[in-house]
Formats: sequence, structure tokens, C-alpha cells
Amino acid sequence: MAEPEPVLQPAPEAEPESAVPWKAIGIGVALMAVVVAVVILVGRKSPPPALTLDPYAAHLQFSNLHLQVAENFAGGTVRYLEGTVTNTGDRTVTHVTLQVVFRNSLGEVVDKPVVPVRPLVSRGPYMDTDDLEMHPLRPQESRDFRLTFEHVSQDWNREYPELQVVGVRFQ
Repeated sequence: MAEPEPVLQPAPEAEPESAVPWKAIGIGVALMAVVVAVVILVGRKSPPPALTLDPYAAHLQFSNLHLQVAENFAGGTVRYLEGTVTNTGDRTVTHVTLQVVFRNSLGEVVDKPVVPVRPLVSRGPYMDTDDLEMHPLRPQESRDFRLTFEHVSQDWNREYPELQVVGVRFQ
């Protein structure tokens, strides 16, 4: 008997190897997405806490406000807000802190520095500012003051800013 001839079967075809390692790219993209998400979540700053009005604020009246502009020695612009503060309460005030809110033409806040009220005092032929602690504001007393701003946003609408009393100390 003759032996049957072996049947030749074609060799199994090997999958062609891709020139682009898609699996590695997919893992890399997923890792980058995780890293970016972590950086965004960790890097988020919580908004600063809103300043609250001091309870004694209702007893401090601000009037006769006017703005002035001057140039400093470095050639920059300095803005002054001057006016009169009146203590209508029953305590002697030694320090007042204001948050001054500057807005743009759309009514959006563009600057809100926190500054101390500094009374105007005569120093020879000119007026200067001093510390309110050196010149306390007694009950029912009024005093002229000046606020100084060296940097105000260019987007400011040039209207009078809002004054919010955020801190008061007493004698």
C-alpha cells in the first residue's frame, strides 16, 4: 500500500505588526489626562473670603468726597480720595479699615484694595496724613481724611468708588 501523500497546509498567517504602537499611545494619553486633572484640582484656589462690614460701620458717615490725581517722583500716577468721616456713635475710634470698590463701565469690580483711613493733619505749610490712633475720632466728631491709591486698574470707570467699612478699633 502506498502511503498517502502528506497534504501541505499553508502556514498560518501572522498578524502584520503595526508600525504605530496604539496600545502604548492609549495608555500614555490616559495617564496624561489623569495628571492634568490632578493638577487642575490641586491647583484650584478657593476664592478669598468675602470681607464683612463691621457692625460699627453704620456709625461712620463719609461725606464731601473728592478725587485728586498727582504724579509721584517715579513718574507714576497717584490717586487720592479725600473727604470727611464723622463718628455718629458713642465710642472713640482709633482705626478704620475700608475696602474700596472700583468698577468698570459694565459695573464689574476691577479693583478692591483694603486701606486704612488716614486723617489729614497740618505739617507746617502743607497737609499730610497720619495714623488715626494718633488723632482718635471721638463720638460726634468729624475729621478730614485721605486714601491713597498708587495702582488702580486702567479699566476703572472714573466714578467714585464704593467705601465699605470692614474694620474698626476703639480706644
